[in-house]
Parts: sequence; C-alpha cells; structure tokens
Amino acid sequence: MKFVFFSSIVILGFGLVISDNDCSRMRRGTCFSGLETYFNQPSDLFKTADELTEICPIFINALQCLENFLNECPEEDFLNRTFEERYGKGVSVIHELCTEGSDLRNNYLKTSPCLKPHAGELRDCNPSFQDYEDLFGVDVNLIQETEDIFTFQCMTEIKSSGCIVKTSANHCGIAAATVAFRGVIAFHQRPHTRYCFEM
Repeated sequence: MKFVFFSSIVILGFGLVISDNDCSRMRRGTCFSGLETYFNQPSDLFKTADELTEICPIFINALQCLENFLNECPEEDFLNRTFEERYGKGVSVIHELCTEGSDLRNNYLKTSPCLKPHAGELRDCNPSFQDYEDLFGVDVNLIQETEDIFTFQCMTEIKSSGCIVKTSANHCGIAAATVAFRGVIAFHQRPHTRYCFEM
C-alpha cells in the first residue's frame, strides 16, 4: 500500500544547494531525499499516530518542493499537465492522512496494526516486470510505441491495485480495504492515468 510519507530544513537545504533553474531529474530526486530513512522495509508503511505527526510535515515539504520543480520545469512533463492534474489526488490523500481527526487518518491508524504483519504480502502485489511479461505474454524491452507502453502500465497497475485491496480486505476487513483503495487510486495518478480511463 502506497501510503508513503528529516526535517524540513534538510529538504529546503537541498533546494539551496541546487540552482533554481536546474531542471535535471537529480534536482527532482532531492525533494524526497532522506525519506527512505522512514521506509526501510514494507512494514514501515504502517505508522503510529506519533510517527505520522513526525513525518507528515516532512512529506508535505517534499511535495511542495516537487510542485516548485514542476512549475519551474514544465517541459519535464511531456503530457503538459499541471501539478494538480499529475499529483493532486495523492496530495489530497496525504493532507487528509495528516489531518487530526479525519476519517482517513482514523481508519488508517485503526487498521495499520492489523495490516503491518501482512506488509510483505502487500508488497508482493507489485511483481517484477518479468512476472508481468510472463502473465501478459509481452517483452517489455520490445515495447516502443507510447500507446503500447501506457496500455501495459494500465494492465499492471489494475492487477496490482486489485491485489492490494483484496489482500487488505481478506486480512483486515472492509475498513482496511477502503484505506488501501484510497491509496492506490491516489498514487496511480501517473502520466498514463488519463489514458487508462479512456481505454
């Protein structure tokens, strides 16, 4: 489940080291540099209330850094979408998860202890490209056309999302499945998402 969330000083520090007009992928990567400290293994996706309180400001600063980058470097998005079109759903979920008393936060904290022992199984819902090649009978290395790439990505994400929601429901009930569903829908907002819905 993709509910991924150090300090804001470090995040801002990276922004000062790299020039404002740098549109390299390295600069974009610095926005989330260090967050891996909080997510070393699959079970780290499931946080306590205190852990959320610590990490939420850091993650929100990282998202702001990313938004600034995309606003300054619109050519980075070959589909010419705004930050809202590209990441709006994910940002909305993060803000709701970080809001004290919100339904999503309450359900997340309630279901996390149940889901945590099954983190490895949830991770396995995202198989390797080889697994998908075997399943769909395609060679990813031979896919050239943008439409074909998007089609392949749509198929893989639909399968992965269904697995995550089903696994959450089987182990921890409908509340956990609802939290998982919000997560996968929000974070599968990739360049091809609009194409997936138009297929």
